[in-house]
Amino acid sequence: MPENPPPPSPPQPKVEAITPPEGIYSLYSNHVGLAANQSDIRILFGELTEATPEKVRVMQRVHVIVSWLQAKALASLLQDYLAAFEKNNGPIMPPALPAHVALSNPFKPK
Repeated sequence: MPENPPPPSPPQPKVEAITPPEGIYSLYSNHVGLAANQSDIRILFGELTEATPEKVRVMQRVHVIVSWLQAKALASLLQDYLAAFEKNNGPIMPPALPAHVALSNPFKPK
């Protein structure tokens, strides 16, 4: 018995990304933190500015708040991009930190 092909997907609307005349705000971040509640998740971006045996200083730069649905979509997009990058460039390895820098390692399996 021949298989019926799946029905065609409905056409997707064209997404139009509009850049304001003053441009898009851009910043550098080498530190990320998270905070969440039942409704959404806040992604905090900062810059590690000092790391000594006495203290670690992070300058908080901006936070972005998204719904859990958007956070899941972002996680999927990041996984896809990371996988493609590592396929072309090899594994991304965290830098070796001095013993006195007690930062969490996002690459370490839990």
